[in-house]
Amino acid sequence: MWGIKRFFPYVRRAGLVILNILLPPKCLKCATRVADAHNICPECWKNLSFISDPKCHGCGFPFGSEYEADYSVLGDAYCAACQKSPHIFDQATSALRYDDESRSMILGFKHQDRTEYTQYFSKLLYQAGRDFWHDTDIIVPIPLHKNRLLSRRYNQSALLTESLSRQLGILHSPEALERIKNTPPQQGNLDKRSKNVKGLLKQEKI
Repeated sequence: MWGIKRFFPYVRRAGLVILNILLPPKCLKCATRVADAHNICPECWKNLSFISDPKCHGCGFPFGSEYEADYSVLGDAYCAACQKSPHIFDQATSALRYDDESRSMILGFKHQDRTEYTQYFSKLLYQAGRDFWHDTDIIVPIPLHKNRLLSRRYNQSALLTESLSRQLGILHSPEALERIKNTPPQQGNLDKRSKNVKGLLKQEKI
């Protein structure tokens, strides 16, 4: 039995090679041929704005390029917004800036059933949260209200956290929180979004 199991990785690898020949992988963003599935081409990649240090130690908002020359001076610095109104969470981070280049990818995943982005986005989250994972015991997605879930058919946050938990080997608990308030979509309106998310989650037993 163990002898057979040793060949499983080779069989899987051979299967992927055959699949790539029959169905050549394409860039998720522009459909150009790429070497590996669930990826984007170099041209699309270089146009994305990845968030890296220096950034706010609280919300993860990137500081300007004027700080890049001497990041050591900043240390665990907080942006003006976090200093003025501390958050209830310890720390947050993001992988990409939401701009003209990333918008079509993010909205496609969220609203247009482009679930093929799951593996790529979870890989970006894995890299963006590299300072968190060693202290992480459980991964919990933000839930959708049951009415929204019926219309959308899936929770994109849960898809990402499930993929991320497999990569990290960390417990995934998609039912740890319940959304008790059905808020309307509010893309681009940060002030209304902040007000509407208050009191919308209820913690379930884990």
